[in-house]
Amino acid sequence: MPFVQKHFFDVRPSGIPLGEGRLLVSAPFMTDAYFDRTVVLLVQKDEHGHMGFILNRPLQVHLHDVLSSVQPSGFMLHNGGPVGLNQLFFLHTYGQLAASSIHLGGGLYMGRSEEDMLPMLKAGLLEESRIRFLVGYAGWSAGQLEREMAEKAWVVASVPENVMDLPCHHLWRRVVGGMGEAYRSWLDVPDKASYN
Repeated sequence: MPFVQKHFFDVRPSGIPLGEGRLLVSAPFMTDAYFDRTVVLLVQKDEHGHMGFILNRPLQVHLHDVLSSVQPSGFMLHNGGPVGLNQLFFLHTYGQLAASSIHLGGGLYMGRSEEDMLPMLKAGLLEESRIRFLVGYAGWSAGQLEREMAEKAWVVASVPENVMDLPCHHLWRRVVGGMGEAYRSWLDVPDKASYN
């Protein structure tokens, strides 16, 4: 059997504090299939826990499939997480154009009311590269995410400036690749490692 370096299976904290506008990157050995190879943007932290959106789980459904008031368009929906699957959210880089928008850092904003964006969407003023519509969200009760991090399921990372432009199917690898040498070995772990 070839020698396996001790650090290969190690999940070390990144040193980046947990908080809004940060990414959670799932460790390659995570046993939860739902979050396998996911990148989650944290958007809220309070006494009740944390809320975030999975950024790399596109659905084969478009916005006009769920909003009858929207004409057929190329805006694909994304699976934001397993909670609140009847709720629609959006991330965008349009600043405070939407009244309900919450600034997450850099040029990234979260919207909670599709009515804020519908007039611009109907007028053809939105670009798919600058807005992402999500169904549902990821949620952790108070202390839950901290426990999962202690169990080495997640590592915190900074949000790349061009996160909205990165292809979903390469996002996990691109973020891990930018996290430095300490995480480079993650890229050698086969997909679905926990199932082998």
